[in-house]
Amino acid sequence: MFIEQIRGWSQIQATTPRNYSIQNIENVSIEYLLSLDVQKIKKEKEEIDAELSLLKQKWMLIKNEMQELASRIGSVLNNFPNQITTNLEEKDFPKLSLIIGDKLIDIDSYLSDLREQHEKLVKDNTDETSENSPDLQAKLDEYENKLISLNTQLREINSEYNLEKDSLKYSTDRYESIENDIKKHLDIKRIINLGATDELSIVKGSCPTCKQAINDVLIENFSEPMSIDENINFLHSQKDALKYIINTNSKKLDALLTKKMALQNEIRKLREIIISIKSDMVSTQNISEHKIRERIYMEQRIQHIEKERDLFEEKIESLLNIISSISENRKRKAGLTSDHFSKNDRSKLDEFTKIFSELLNKYGYRSTRVGRIIISEDNYRPICSEEGFEISLDSSASDNIRIIWAYTVSLLILAQKYSTNHWGIIILDEPEQQRMKEASSAELYNSFSFNTPSSYQSIIATSESGNNLLAKVKNIECNFMDFGEKVITPEKDWKYKG
Repeated sequence: MFIEQIRGWSQIQATTPRNYSIQNIENVSIEYLLSLDVQKIKKEKEEIDAELSLLKQKWMLIKNEMQELASRIGSVLNNFPNQITTNLEEKDFPKLSLIIGDKLIDIDSYLSDLREQHEKLVKDNTDETSENSPDLQAKLDEYENKLISLNTQLREINSEYNLEKDSLKYSTDRYESIENDIKKHLDIKRIINLGATDELSIVKGSCPTCKQAINDVLIENFSEPMSIDENINFLHSQKDALKYIINTNSKKLDALLTKKMALQNEIRKLREIIISIKSDMVSTQNISEHKIRERIYMEQRIQHIEKERDLFEEKIESLLNIISSISENRKRKAGLTSDHFSKNDRSKLDEFTKIFSELLNKYGYRSTRVGRIIISEDNYRPICSEEGFEISLDSSASDNIRIIWAYTVSLLILAQKYSTNHWGIIILDEPEQQRMKEASSAELYNSFSFNTPSSYQSIIATSESGNNLLAKVKNIECNFMDFGEKVITPEKDWKYKG
């Protein structure tokens, strides 16, 4: 809105201050001046993206909490969605399953079995010892055999766990090694590209000293080596395969660890019951210690699993809330334009292009065909619609001045047709740069007669002769003020006093 003579006529927005560390200051200035919705839409999209990122974090947190909860009761987490989804039916809800022998049993079925066993214990016995030594011995043999079986299973799981752990470490180390190899190959590719640009002989496969050919492989009759790009693609394929193996190993390790913890817990309790049976076999009291212990363990197990199951149900509710929020987030984003411009923004920019092109034509611009010029949506500068370059780069010095005229006046005219943040004022200091044609400058002054003077203010300072200037503005309603030789003078010499 204020173009001074020192730098203002060098290019569009030449005097925009850049000392406040504002990113894309030229774009932001025009967006504010035209009161475009683009900043509001950008901000809303950023808020939506930030919200989605937070929801994704909550999604992973819920998954981790469910897995931790599953491990506390020696179960595994099944059916958790592999990807974030907005449509989760009840049949697809995550589930807890316990490993019983070689089978997975869902938690509700397992609880039902436990309750039946508990009821049977309550009905079948009082706390009195009703079993004789042979019966206790048979039960002891049964439990000791079961303990041997569980310990065998535990050893097998420990062995399998250690193998998977070693395999995971090997795959992880290999993955990191391939990442380093990819980085090195990319560096080599970058060097080759730079060398090719500088036409280095070594890049062309010849020695810079003796000019003999340099082969990639020193062994004769060796098969053709892969190129750098082929090596990079091959390494990426290996990396993807290892990533899949690492994920598979990690999941298998988690399942084995859960099974291991469940077996260790079961072994511990079974040992305690065996100790109680042995105590009952030599006891003279009429109280069965092992029956009491069995019943207590059963009751504790049921209570513990019920508590964790209730917490798991709460986590499912939290997961459904997150899914609902993600769905709403995506709907909000879908409701916005694919780019950052609203319908009103595009209307303003189209009108901006139209006014700018008309003014360029009036001012006598000739460097580029005016019909090919549009206002860019990237930086709001005039560009050639076909080649995409800024027209100022291919314009003469005088036409560059015409571009600045047209651009500045277009913003003011646009403010008369649309709601903008333009102040309604333009100040031009010596606009007739590069020995501009008289007809061009006359059209510039005529540009300010498009509306009633009360709606805007234009101030033009020029060293042009008074007679020439009066001839150009004779049909324009304006105030003509001739300050003489110098504008800045002592107050006693002022010709005009308010």
